[in-house]
Amino acid sequence: TTKSTTSLGSTYKKCVFRYYTDATFTTRKFSTKEEEKYGILGGIMRAEVGDTVEAKIMNKCTIPISFHPQGLLINNANEGRAYSFDGQNVGDQGSKDDSIPPGESFMYNWPIFEQSGPGPNDPEGVFYLIHSQASDSDISSGLVTGIVIYPEDVLDMSNMPTHIDEEWFVYISVFNEQDSAYYTTNYDNLADVGDTIDPESDKKYSINGYIFGNGPSYQAKVQDKINIYLGTLDGGGEGMFPTSFDGENVVRNGLNKHAITMSFGASESVTMQPIHSGEFILGAREEIYQNKGMQASYIIHDNPDATNVDATNSRIYYLAVEEYNLTQAEIFDPNNPSEVLKTKKAHYVLYDDLTYTSPVADTNVGTLGPTLHVRAGEYLTIYLKNDLDFNVNFFPEGGLTTHAKGDLLSAANGQVLYYTFYVPESAAPSADNPQASTAYAYYNSYQDTSSYSIDSGLFGSIIVSKVAFSDPVTAKPNDVDKEYVLFFNSYNESNSHYSSDNNLSQYQQTISINGYIDGNDVRYAAIYNATEGNTIRWYVFSGDNNMDFDEWGYDRYFFGDNKIQSNGRTVYTAGVVANQVNVFDMYARYSGEFLFGLQNNYESGTIDKYYIA
Repeated sequence: TTKSTTSLGSTYKKCVFRYYTDATFTTRKFSTKEEEKYGILGGIMRAEVGDTVEAKIMNKCTIPISFHPQGLLINNANEGRAYSFDGQNVGDQGSKDDSIPPGESFMYNWPIFEQSGPGPNDPEGVFYLIHSQASDSDISSGLVTGIVIYPEDVLDMSNMPTHIDEEWFVYISVFNEQDSAYYTTNYDNLADVGDTIDPESDKKYSINGYIFGNGPSYQAKVQDKINIYLGTLDGGGEGMFPTSFDGENVVRNGLNKHAITMSFGASESVTMQPIHSGEFILGAREEIYQNKGMQASYIIHDNPDATNVDATNSRIYYLAVEEYNLTQAEIFDPNNPSEVLKTKKAHYVLYDDLTYTSPVADTNVGTLGPTLHVRAGEYLTIYLKNDLDFNVNFFPEGGLTTHAKGDLLSAANGQVLYYTFYVPESAAPSADNPQASTAYAYYNSYQDTSSYSIDSGLFGSIIVSKVAFSDPVTAKPNDVDKEYVLFFNSYNESNSHYSSDNNLSQYQQTISINGYIDGNDVRYAAIYNATEGNTIRWYVFSGDNNMDFDEWGYDRYFFGDNKIQSNGRTVYTAGVVANQVNVFDMYARYSGEFLFGLQNNYESGTIDKYYIA
């Protein structure tokens, strides 16, 4: 962000925590380069279960501060915060631990109990945020750091873990500089006479305080064991932050994941063991946050000691990208009851072979491209023929690609390219996941913004199955009878390549399932159907935050009277946030016609039917 008449720029005065070697506070523990790596987090603390942490905090800033840890079992005298309920003071009011004046210090004492250490599905190290809570402005002022808790006998003499190759710290936040205690100082120092500062320009969508990847890149080698610690405290009034890792997957709670949804006040500890070398992007999955700078890069270097990838099979698909008209069966317009809505779109189409003469029937459902099946440990080979007037590519998520989104080779009009992607074990459900398959998106990443391509219609799914529980010929999972893919999305026609062709007004933005509003696909009875006693697997993708999520960026899926399995629980509804994929299993217990959709959005179009015979 550059300085202008409406923006103060990107350099603001902050108060930050920094780690010193002893109580004289003369020598920093970390070098300048290491501190730059941590960014706003400053010095990260580390401790083992059974330790007692003594943290002496010296306030060298001009505002009162405190040191409040999350996730630790502590008493009021060492809590670092003051609070009240119904006007009554609670806790150790008036203690210096709640508010350390400028120029003074306080020693916090925190015993580390087993409850704060790693659980059965956690990595060898769990992360908690620490922040000042002397004032509501403290977090925006920069006073955030963290602590990692390990099992006993993991840290060496230098207080570093012995069994982990790299640790990455990812603090995701929207710093609202107008909430900072230093905003007046920053304004006086940076604003010129006549400047009218836009409040939005003072919201910094950052990772570790850096925006647009301007911090140091995270570093590791192929097959390194990496612990990634994520946290967020201040959302600046925004929704949740789905955070993705292009090029690789991570393991969270024993499950392989391409993205982690971060909610306010939360911290997550996940692991990664990369198989690809290259430079990749991590950060906000939603384009609105990407465009505001909430991204960072990570670089995976070659490792001469790494075991070579050896796939035994290559699964080949022949795709073309073509234009078509998406036709709604019926639009309920009181002024024109017979109106039929047609929108020009592009989509991926599956063909039998490289001659591109015979498309495979019934592989497209609305805007949704063909569903491609592959098994872990295989190569996925894609031939892509471009029949459009703009360049396209095939970008798969789930850690399949060796390229960053913008670097993948694209096909011009009339050109045929092929891509080969290795499907790692980390792309399939983990051993702790009872499901045999999971799903990832593919789309065109060549354009400057992914919404341009997705709003144009270019979106499909890849189903990755465990080898032991899938058909070797079709690669389909053998633990279910039926599979259906659903894409809940808000299409903004003004972002589409075909916006001028469509020239829509009332339907400029359509909230839909696979492109269809209110289930207006004439074929739905033939698509979403099963028989009593069948097990159905629903792969459900959610689009961006243009949908009518609540203030926290949240909604719930519902599937009628047949319950679904979600995260090991049998439920009627399941939560959804933007830009995620969820995999639900349903046992078709009851026959009949049932509605499914989104609770907050069904009146806007995200509703459809399925049939159980």
